[in-house]
Amino acid sequence: MSETRAATHGIKAPSSMLGWMELFSDLVFVATTLIFSSAMVDAPVGAEKFWIYMAFAMVWWIWMSSTMFFNRFRLGDVPLRIILLVQMFLLVLFAMEARAGIDNDITVMTFEFGGLLATVALMYLFGSLKERGSERRFARQMAGVNFLGALLFIVAAPFPDVARYPIGALGLLIVIVPTILPNVLSSHAPLFEEAHLVERLGAFSLIMMGETFVEIALAISGKHITIRDSLTLALEFLLAFSLWGAYFEDIPHAGLQQSRVKFWVPFHLILQLSIVTVGVGVSTLVNLPLGEHLPDADAVEIIGMMATFYLALGGLAWCSRRRPLKKLLLFRLGTAVVMLGVTVLAWTDPAFHVDDIIIVVIVLAIAELVAAPFILKTTTVNQVPQQESVSVS
Repeated sequence: MSETRAATHGIKAPSSMLGWMELFSDLVFVATTLIFSSAMVDAPVGAEKFWIYMAFAMVWWIWMSSTMFFNRFRLGDVPLRIILLVQMFLLVLFAMEARAGIDNDITVMTFEFGGLLATVALMYLFGSLKERGSERRFARQMAGVNFLGALLFIVAAPFPDVARYPIGALGLLIVIVPTILPNVLSSHAPLFEEAHLVERLGAFSLIMMGETFVEIALAISGKHITIRDSLTLALEFLLAFSLWGAYFEDIPHAGLQQSRVKFWVPFHLILQLSIVTVGVGVSTLVNLPLGEHLPDADAVEIIGMMATFYLALGGLAWCSRRRPLKKLLLFRLGTAVVMLGVTVLAWTDPAFHVDDIIIVVIVLAIAELVAAPFILKTTTVNQVPQQESVSVS
C-alpha cells in the first residue's frame, strides 16, 4: 500500500520489528505443519484423518487471528514478542498432542487451545492500551471475545466428549464470526491493509508448497535412490511448481472485494490444506515397493485434494476484483471436474489402479499452468476507489 493511501485512510506505519516477528513465528508453523504431515502419512482415510484436518484448521486459525491483529495494529513491542513466544510454544505442544491421534487424551489439547486463544486476546488487550478512540474500543471488544472463547475451551476440557465438543464449537464460533464478518462488533472497525494481508496469505501458501518438497525429501532420505525415486521427485517438483504458478500468477495481483473477504479467508484455508495433503500423498508413493499400488481410497484422496485446490483457486478469484470472471471460473472448475472425472473412470474400471491416474492429473496441472496466463490476459483488475474503506470486522 502506498504511503499516500496509508495516510489518507489512517493506516499506521508498521514497527521496524514487525516483519521479522512474523517471519519468526512462521518458522513454528513450518514445524507444526511437518508434525501434521507426519500424522497424515500414518492416518488412514476416515475419522482419524478428519481429526487431523480439524486440528490443522485450528492451528491455522491462530495464525490467521494473529495475522489479522498485526495487520490492523502495526505493533512490535517487547510484550507482544513475549506473547508471541508463548503462543509458538503452545502451538508446538498442540500439534504434538494432535499427532498422538484422536484416541489420545484430548483434555490437554482443549486446555492448550484455550491458552492459544488467550494469547490472541492478550495481543488485542495490549493493542487497546496503545490505541485511542474507535481502535481502542475495537481492540477491547476483540480481546473480550477471544478471552470468552479461551474460557469456554478451558471450562470444556474436563468434560466428556458429548459436552466438550459443543462447548468448544461455541467457543470457536464466538471468535471466528467477529474476526471475518463485517461490523459485528463495531461499525467503525479499523481498516485492514490489503497489501499486507495478501502478502501474508501468499507467504503461508508458499510455506505449504515448500512442505511438499520436505515430505518427499524425508521419504527418500536413508534409502538407496533408484530411477523410480528420481522420477517421483521430478514429478513432485513439477506438481509443486504447477501449484505455485497457478496461485501466484493470479491471486496476489487480483485484489480483494471488501464484501467477500469473509469468503477469501476460508478459501485460503481449504487451498492450503489441500496443498499439504497432496504433498503428503505423493510422497507416500516413494515408499511403495515396486509393483504395488496405493489403496484406492488414498489415491482418490490425493486427486480429490488436487481438484479441491483448483476449486478453492476459483473461489479466491471470485473474491477478487478481477473482471470478467466467467472464463476464468469455468477454467478452474473445468480443471477440477476433469481431474475428478478421470479418477471416477479409473475407479470404476477394474483394469486400472487409481494411483496410476495421479500422473495424468499432474500432467493436467501442468497444462493448466501453461494455459492460465492466456485467460488471465483477458481480464483486468478493478482499482479500489480512493474513498472506500476496507474492513473485515
